[in-house]
Amino acid sequence: MTIAELVQVIAQIAAGVGALALVVVTWVLVNATARQAKASAEAVEAMREQAESSAAQLEEMRRQGAPAVVLFFRPDPDGPNNIDIVLKNFGLRPAYDVEITSSVPLEYDRRKVRAFLDNGVKFLAPGQAIEMPYCFLVDIANELVPWDYDLTVSWGDGLTGSRIEVHQPLSLRDFVHDEVTTS
Repeated sequence: MTIAELVQVIAQIAAGVGALALVVVTWVLVNATARQAKASAEAVEAMREQAESSAAQLEEMRRQGAPAVVLFFRPDPDGPNNIDIVLKNFGLRPAYDVEITSSVPLEYDRRKVRAFLDNGVKFLAPGQAIEMPYCFLVDIANELVPWDYDLTVSWGDGLTGSRIEVHQPLSLRDFVHDEVTTS
């Protein structure tokens, strides 16, 4: 075998090894993408179920014409790495003396959030929302804030003097996937 033939054989072996490495890397990337897609689909499904549950509850309250107050988390439209906490009256009448209780302290190192939760809201007009920053995605991933809350939101209807009380589970899990880096 000549040197040229030997070089040609080595080049063919190197090309085969390179092609095999490319196949392995592609397989790893395809699997990672599939896992991310599955995690995203599961998160979307969980959020859809939570939205359907809330929508059914809200529709019943709207049908009755009562105030319908909901507390929820949402991504901050101005900062996609931030999560806002929102209190909104979806009903057709104002809500009075809105109070929020939680099985886990619903607070974070933000004075406005603590004051808002401690003092409640005296008046929430139909369609009015109170929004404020709650936490950062990395804080959720690093478990610096609880992920799950069991809330009770209550308010007066302003007409009968009675209070409406709604049990509402709330979760930050929908905002974090296994692949999120925690640094």
